[in-house]
Amino acid sequence: MKRLALAFALLGYLAGAAAAAPPPLSGGIRGDVRNGVAQPLSAAEVTVDAQDGVTRHERTRTDASGRFALEGLPAGRYTITAQAPSLTPQSFDVIVLPGQTADVSFQLLVDPAAAYQERLAREAERQRLVASALQRSATSDFAGAVKQLRQSIALAPDCAVCYFELAEAQGRLGDPASAEHSYRQAIALNDEYAQAYGALASLYNTQHDFAQAVAVGTRAADLAERLAPDLAPLYRYNEGVYLWNAGRVDEARQVFEQVLRRDPGNADAHFELALALINAHDVAGAREHLEQYLKLAPTGRDAARARALLAGLGQ
Repeated sequence: MKRLALAFALLGYLAGAAAAAPPPLSGGIRGDVRNGVAQPLSAAEVTVDAQDGVTRHERTRTDASGRFALEGLPAGRYTITAQAPSLTPQSFDVIVLPGQTADVSFQLLVDPAAAYQERLAREAERQRLVASALQRSATSDFAGAVKQLRQSIALAPDCAVCYFELAEAQGRLGDPASAEHSYRQAIALNDEYAQAYGALASLYNTQHDFAQAVAVGTRAADLAERLAPDLAPLYRYNEGVYLWNAGRVDEARQVFEQVLRRDPGNADAHFELALALINAHDVAGAREHLEQYLKLAPTGRDAARARALLAGLGQ
């Protein structure tokens, strides 16, 4: 019996010891970090620093859903801070109790000064990439130019010039489908981008898509009339070429006449108008403009053909 009583006594001692065990001395902090429109911020930095003269520093980052958790913190007072690029950091004082987890929610707003500096840095890098890409194009490294222009677009997706230069490099690489897409992107970003319209019209012309060339080329010429009057005759001349190629000869003739009213020294317009007049059986008018072409460009690309046409027209 004594031995049995001793066993019961021992069990009672163990039970008492378990009941008297001290509570856990550590706790934790968990929560989430969101931006000014309540979207979760992933990879935001969260730091925890102990107060009351205790040296303890913990650091973590939010997950893809913007949440974080720090465990095993001794009970006490802490300052917890969340921060992310271009956003104003936010801090709270938190008391961690033994065996408990404190919840904290952050909402980080835009830091105007940091955002401005970041925009400046991104724009400087964009300009550097575009300048480098143009240098590569000048040395026929069109693949390198394409790569750098894509990097510039990643920095500034609304950069119409970047898309235009990308299209130019893609065209030189022999990729007209990509060039067309990039020209279209430039135009979508700037609906008054006459140069992009003009280049796209030329691309359609080389593909013998003359209907598209006329539509886009006319838009380019109309924009040039308003935005770049000095270049308008050139854009209008191209429109005339596209009309001629599309079989709309009489409209082409009218356009070439309009070009020459603005720019009488345009030799190519004289030659094209002469062809249109021959088509209209206006021999005298055709002869006049062929002679004017040879006067302006005696060694021009169409000089031999102009002389042959004159000889065929007779006196």
